[in-house]
Amino acid sequence: GDEIGHIAEAAGLAAGLIALMDAEFDGMQPVNLGNPNEMTINALLTQIVALTGSTAPVVHQPLPVDDPRRRRPDIARAKQVLGWKPRVALAEGLALTCAWFAEELGGDGVADARLACAAE
Repeated sequence: GDEIGHIAEAAGLAAGLIALMDAEFDGMQPVNLGNPNEMTINALLTQIVALTGSTAPVVHQPLPVDDPRRRRPDIARAKQVLGWKPRVALAEGLALTCAWFAEELGGDGVADARLACAAE
């Protein structure tokens, strides 16, 4: 759980990819999309449990040997060339995700009710 990750909202990444495809700029330098705010997986887990009230067990597995230690994308070129940056904060994205799952699950169980309440 101490490994570092970054969470990015899918619709925002899709918008960045579309902007990249539509962009007209010279050069073959990379344009990174993603969220430059890193956090530990345990910190993310804490936020998810707070939103959902989950009591599911957590299983920690060893990291693969080739697992990168840092995942923070440098989005400076995306900002400069595309005017792009992440558009949904983590807390908002988690609440939206909880609301989506609550709707998909039909809202007829205790877990569904927790998800629906947490998203409001």
